[in-house]
Amino acid sequence: MSKLLVKPHAPGSDGCILEVTPESAGWQYVGFKVCRLAAGQTFTDVSGGVETCIVVLSGSADVMLGESVSGSIGGRPSVFTDAAPGAAYVPAGTRYSITARGGLTKRSKVPKPSG
Repeated sequence: MSKLLVKPHAPGSDGCILEVTPESAGWQYVGFKVCRLAAGQTFTDVSGGVETCIVVLSGSADVMLGESVSGSIGGRPSVFTDAAPGAAYVPAGTRYSITARGGLTKRSKVPKPSG
């Protein structure tokens, strides 16, 4: 069976239900994490030495980059809605937080640094 078939687990305290790292997938650069947040729940992380892309799969969220409010992203009710998901870019080395405005699913794509 392929190692790429990864099933979600019960949410942790941060809402995360699945994580694929470059190492666990056998990839060189890209990994991702999926979090399911309840309304008002906040996920906070630091992008470390890599750039991060926050993708709100469904629902909407308020995003903060460092101490600055970046704005609200998302808005589609379902991943099956014929509309693009909301997304936000997080530069390397930046602390960020996502607060669900309603229940939502968020995915962060984290490329592995080169070199």
